[in-house]
Amino acid sequence: MTGRSKFEVLKTHSARLWWSLENNSPFISKPSSGMFTEVRLTPPGDARPLVGYYYKFVWEIIEGYFYPSKPPLPKRKTILLNKVPYPDYAEEVILDGQVVGHIFYDLKQRRFRFKPLYFLVEESVKNRHGYYAVVDLPRLSRGFTIKEDSILSSNLPASDRDEYIMLGTANGRYYGIGVRVRSNRIYTLKSWLAKPSSWLDKDPSMLEVVKFNEAALREKEEEAIRFIRSLKEKYNLPVFVSLSGGKDSLVTLHLAIKALGQENVTAIFNNTGLEFDETVEFARKVAEHYGVDYIEADAGDNFWRGLEIMGPPARDYRWCCKVTKFSVLARTLKSAFPGGAISLVGQRKYESSARAMSPRIWRNEWLPSIIAASPIQDWTALDIWLYIFLEKLPVNKLYYVGFDRLGCWLCPATELGEIEIAKKAKPELYRKWE
Repeated sequence: MTGRSKFEVLKTHSARLWWSLENNSPFISKPSSGMFTEVRLTPPGDARPLVGYYYKFVWEIIEGYFYPSKPPLPKRKTILLNKVPYPDYAEEVILDGQVVGHIFYDLKQRRFRFKPLYFLVEESVKNRHGYYAVVDLPRLSRGFTIKEDSILSSNLPASDRDEYIMLGTANGRYYGIGVRVRSNRIYTLKSWLAKPSSWLDKDPSMLEVVKFNEAALREKEEEAIRFIRSLKEKYNLPVFVSLSGGKDSLVTLHLAIKALGQENVTAIFNNTGLEFDETVEFARKVAEHYGVDYIEADAGDNFWRGLEIMGPPARDYRWCCKVTKFSVLARTLKSAFPGGAISLVGQRKYESSARAMSPRIWRNEWLPSIIAASPIQDWTALDIWLYIFLEKLPVNKLYYVGFDRLGCWLCPATELGEIEIAKKAKPELYRKWE
């Protein structure tokens, strides 16, 4: 990207999240009253709730860091995750309105790990939980190496165990996180001034969180419906929803039907031949559930035939998109909508820097007769999930085992950590590919 870096773009378009200190609940819009704080998330701040089996998976990673003692943090019903830049898969863990750490996939060790941060570090050092070191220094600074004779008390990981060490000065003013280096020295990776904080009292369920946010969700719903109706009025073309089998296109379909009625909406699913079986089944069942016309643009075995000629695709060599998506979909749409159509897509600006810079309405260079538009361009992942719970929408069950995005199961743009999560759910597919 020329001009601004991707991170600068995402920072400019970063989502905002508030947390009620009285209800211990996230709010998607600024509360009009009561005590609350704004949660400072790493851009783009596209936080989502921790649900299903993935809740257990994440908690096991946290417990693994503190083992054999228990983590000194409450196990809440409502925990959020926010993807952050790392060499590979990584997410901020948000609990009680605070970022308590990162879970990430360690490329070197090929395992998921936990990096505690901020108040969790302060609590752990004070109460001597996990791997910690109290040091006889006036302050902590990033990049500083702490010598062994400055360590007053500690519980350091074994020399062959690479784990983060939580740091605190004896005067209680500074805290940080570091790693062990030679001769029992500790290299400081990050440090900060201590600040007043505490765990909150209440533990609301996700349904209670939905209720707290219902008014804001209805405002977003009404705006999206007005937008869809204005598109139909302006262009007077048939309307279809690009159904991916994921949460965003599900909400887009739901909104389109609310705006125009099921008889005026078609669902089109691009079956690349590399979709999870659950996704294909889900797309078909959703169309049946809503009673809309359904078209499946099926790529068949295009990928496997192309593989013999072009070899495995790569992150910067994604020939697969052309042969399984663009060409197949172009033929299907030309046949189904020869006079053009309006394509409603589940695109959100918080997903990537490219989508952050994308207009809400555009024409696809591959499909010049199609007007594409996103009714949920300004929605966050948390907005989407809370709306799904509010409207009791059916959702692809793959999300509950840890999938954040759904698509081709062997996409070369997928991070290794995401592949590890997918392998747990569908090991037979990856054995075949490997």
